[in-house]
Amino acid sequence: MKLFYNDFNEYHPDGKRDSIVALANRLGPDGLGVMDGIGMQSHLSTSWPPIGTYKAAVDMFAATGLEIHITELDITIENTSTPPTAAQLAAQAQLYKDVFTVLKEAREGGANITSVSVWGVTDNRSWRRERFPLLFNAQGQKKPAYDEVAALIPERFHGDGDNPQFNVPDPQDPDTDENGFFFYHTFENESTQGWARRGPNETVVNTTANANNGARSIYVSGRTSDWNGAQFALPSAFVAGRTYSFSVMAMYTDGDPTAEIQLSMQLSLDGMDQYPAIATVTATRGEWIQIANPNFVIPAGATGMSIYVQMPGTLFNFYVDDAMGAPAGVTINPDGTPGVVSVLMPNTAARPVTPLVTLRGKTLSVNDSPDSRVRVKVVNMAGKTVANFNARGGADLSLRRLPAGTYIVEARRVRDGMRTTSSIVLR
Repeated sequence: MKLFYNDFNEYHPDGKRDSIVALANRLGPDGLGVMDGIGMQSHLSTSWPPIGTYKAAVDMFAATGLEIHITELDITIENTSTPPTAAQLAAQAQLYKDVFTVLKEAREGGANITSVSVWGVTDNRSWRRERFPLLFNAQGQKKPAYDEVAALIPERFHGDGDNPQFNVPDPQDPDTDENGFFFYHTFENESTQGWARRGPNETVVNTTANANNGARSIYVSGRTSDWNGAQFALPSAFVAGRTYSFSVMAMYTDGDPTAEIQLSMQLSLDGMDQYPAIATVTATRGEWIQIANPNFVIPAGATGMSIYVQMPGTLFNFYVDDAMGAPAGVTINPDGTPGVVSVLMPNTAARPVTPLVTLRGKTLSVNDSPDSRVRVKVVNMAGKTVANFNARGGADLSLRRLPAGTYIVEARRVRDGMRTTSSIVLR
């Protein structure tokens, strides 16, 4: 049993917030050991409080070292019409997003936040129904606020209810897609996906004139210097001092029979711009070629990182397709399709054995006696564990929450340490 102090207007800076902190410090871990946690009722509105006021309370309560519960969260729409306008719903959605962002970042920073309860399901069953405070409307339909909150966590971590578990992403391991990429640009959406010219004169456009895969690529033309090309600013997932995988497919159609194409990085280090090459290839005119380095180290201390494609020593026009950035080891195959990361798994028995688990659809069946305990780990192609199970023989383990893709399954029998590994494909 735990004792929580739970209060309303707990974020209010005019005395109440500070009094709760003072009480927590008197009775908490360094005091009498009476109070285990603080409950923040969090009845908010689009007019009060500002998100900074709410964040300050979360930070101060977390600093006490006590467990934090968000116990009755709802956000009313003030001065609302019936039904609310799109602008009113958007304002509510933004504040829900801001609140959950504060809580997510606090937890990732070490705050002991263990529960968030939204105070009701549909607006019409709320104690504040006249101000439409919840994530679902009276018909049970998702409101914009629901979409904003759900988008803060990658879909593969949402779960499906069959295997309740706290499978929280590691904040030190930024989100990748099902193939292990931080970004994978195919240009099929008819845009340049953030790629732009490096110099003042060349153009970078989406085109259907040539493509490595699909129907589209980007075309770089009008180069007046050999350093001109296509450049992409790396997102915040890329951290100086760490190792990453980069790959692009490129082709040129006019000019010499062969020519060099280079993938490089632009960065700032110690106040000076630097341009380390990631990979250089000799291309044949009219043929797509991969330019890749699965283990490129971004120099420690670097800032302002971008990658770019150029053709040193020439002014030829060229195409780029299937551009990728990912953790070290992840690849695009030589034909530009998603590859896999090499995963080193423990040795299995020398003679053939029956796998401890078998995949049927999206369910893993444990092939052992009911009195046996088996530990099962599922690893994606980026080498990240995406599911863990402690199961008995004969159990069925649902993988429905995992997206389509290829995975490695490692199963270990507890009583004798026997281990089998296998690859599976979820469709």
